[in-house]
Amino acid sequence: MQISLKFFKNQISASKKYKIALLSLYLVSLLIIILCACFCSVPFATSKVFQKNVSILYLFKNNMISMFKSCIFGFVTFGVYSIRMFLINTFAVGIIIHSLILDRKSILALKLIPHGIIEFFVIALQVLFPMAIWIYLIGNLKKILQSELKIKDMFMQIIFYVIQTLLLSTNLLLIAAIIEHFISLIKL
Repeated sequence: MQISLKFFKNQISASKKYKIALLSLYLVSLLIIILCACFCSVPFATSKVFQKNVSILYLFKNNMISMFKSCIFGFVTFGVYSIRMFLINTFAVGIIIHSLILDRKSILALKLIPHGIIEFFVIALQVLFPMAIWIYLIGNLKKILQSELKIKDMFMQIIFYVIQTLLLSTNLLLIAAIIEHFISLIKL
């Protein structure tokens, strides 16, 4: 009984740290976007930006492909790929918003906000995803070698985490796709 309570306390503590890291990363992404939108002077041709109707399935499919690529390549590269995609996305959105505002197309920039808030939360989640798995694996390597933790139990916890994270991400991306679809129908 003592071991299970200790495990439960460790899980709660790790969960708090994970949530703090996730929230911090999410806020950093929003800060980067705001700073780029206000101060970045990288030229971007806004003539290529126009309003168009996009289907929910198209948006959802593209976001899911990006998410799975980030999960797989992020795990293989120990999180480097996920961090790279995080930085590219945040700076790109900030630069695009800045350019739209300069070209007096700020209404198009406003259309990015509602679904972007959700999508960037998922992007932050995908940055932490491979790192959390590697931290868990490396942290429990000693327990496995000393036979204190069964490999089967460890992989069951990892599989549970993967399923939980993918379900959350999938649901959030579906919501973002629905929001983006309906916003794309609004002609301004």
